[in-house]
Parts: sequence; structure tokens; C-alpha cells
Amino acid sequence: MAEAVAAGNTVRAVALQYKVSQAFVCQMRALRRGTGAVQGKPFGGYRRSRLEPYEPPSGSS
Repeated sequence: MAEAVAAGNTVRAVALQYKVSQAFVCQMRALRRGTGAVQGKPFGGYRRSRLEPYEPPSGSS
């Protein structure tokens, strides 16, 4: 999408072609302009339990 806009197509035409909103096309264009690439942000990772402070220490009987 970002390449299509950079090639001279309008945001509206690209949005219709890919069946997405014009706002999404603008966001992808801004992301490419800012970072040089269009990639998703990483997700996942370890998230601690909110109850961890209240749980008994593991390994003790």
C-alpha cells in the first residue's frame, strides 16, 4: 500500500483497491515515512500475574 501511494496513486484509490479505510492507508504511509519500513510492532512476552505478590513462594512446602 505504501508503495502504491509513493508511486503516485491517491490515498482514496489505494484504499478502494485494497478495501481498507483511507485512515489506514495514511497510517501506513506515515509509518513508512518515519521508519523506512512497514512492519507490525512486536507483541507477546512475559506478563506478571497481578496476584503474584499474594501467592506463596514456590518450592516451599
